[in-house]
Amino acid sequence: DDWPLIQNTLYHNQKLINLLNMAAGDERYVDGNSGYLTKSRRWINNYSITNIMNNELRGSKKLNSRYYYNNLVTNTIGAYVVFKSGDSFQELLDDIFQNKVGIKDDVFFRNHMNTSFGEENFWYHFYATRSDFLRIGRAILHDWQNDTCVGKYLKTIHERRIPKNNKWKDDNSHDLNSKSYAGKFHTNYSGMAKRNVMGMSGYGGQSIMIDFDKGRINVINSIHTDYKWKKIAHSVIKKGK
Repeated sequence: DDWPLIQNTLYHNQKLINLLNMAAGDERYVDGNSGYLTKSRRWINNYSITNIMNNELRGSKKLNSRYYYNNLVTNTIGAYVVFKSGDSFQELLDDIFQNKVGIKDDVFFRNHMNTSFGEENFWYHFYATRSDFLRIGRAILHDWQNDTCVGKYLKTIHERRIPKNNKWKDDNSHDLNSKSYAGKFHTNYSGMAKRNVMGMSGYGGQSIMIDFDKGRINVINSIHTDYKWKKIAHSVIKKGK
């Protein structure tokens, strides 16, 4: 409730956990499948958060608190981090990726294509080398196992995960195999409901799964989704081979 940009929108005065769990009640305004704004049919990732809030979300009302995956809520959270950190945003990124994770090469977020100077802006589109992607996963595992401040945060969002209630199930799909969502992480994978396993999936079939109980990480770097995810990712984490 301290961010002027989102006042008089459905995101204002909500609990942050709702946004982290993709349960902000924005499905009336966002097409989660196509990534387009429902009213204008503009692509979410083409425009700044300032532009979208002023043109599409002003006067919007929260619909419910159930899981509804879409890109706008992630960009909104990122822009809120930029707002809160102010002129120190780059220092925050340096502290996370260089000092904490220990990246070897450059990592970066992309900017929206249609953004004017002074607009609040963030795009979740993130680039890293395959080795640095694994280093990020290793840092997450280390925090969980050592119960650091970040580790406590990860355990909290895992405890506050919500069901996806998907209409479809596909055991060979990272997104459709997992039954719950926890603060940007997929979790509760088939056959591992009682284990602390969380993962993320990305464009082109990229996949990361972290097994916090057994201390294992599985990363897949890909540009197409036509591979047997359950065999080379899910089964490896579940069975350890």
